[in-house]
Amino acid sequence: MHVPNISKEYVQSFCRRVVPGGKPIYVPVQPLPNKPVNECFAIIPEHVSRYGGEQRVGWAIWEPWRKVLIEAEFHAIWKSPQREMIDLTPKEVSIQQILFIHDPRREYEGLAVNNIRHPLVRDSRVRRLCELYELRFAELNKGDLAYQYGRIALSGEAADRMRKIQDEMEQLTRDLMRVYPKR
Repeated sequence: MHVPNISKEYVQSFCRRVVPGGKPIYVPVQPLPNKPVNECFAIIPEHVSRYGGEQRVGWAIWEPWRKVLIEAEFHAIWKSPQREMIDLTPKEVSIQQILFIHDPRREYEGLAVNNIRHPLVRDSRVRRLCELYELRFAELNKGDLAYQYGRIALSGEAADRMRKIQDEMEQLTRDLMRVYPKR
């Protein structure tokens, strides 16, 4: 995962689409020890109740595939009583900061929110990969699955559909890696 460069026009344009009128900012990452990775909506409210401040809901902006794909991930950070914005959530990789846009129109309602993805190249395969991410999210959040967290076990037709989605995603990724090697 790469933190995009806020000075790039394509990053600014994407941010305007995600939160019209929003102001993306870099937020330092200071992960709390012994907390679960990527569980901001559990970590931040607990921290607010203990230390004050407030939860800020919005979008972390990532460039998971530089110059190929950009995405926004629904996320929460801590606004300290001194008005500092800090990302307290541990990540899978060590990073110093994130690009974040506060979204005053949204609040966390206990359900997963799909990432917003946008291709940075004119390639139908990248668009298809984005579609497949949408299909995967929909499959993993159908009905009662929307209220499950952690690893989700699918069976029957749902498992078959997910396998087909995953297989196509893997094949597309291999094909795209030949054209757009990840840096």
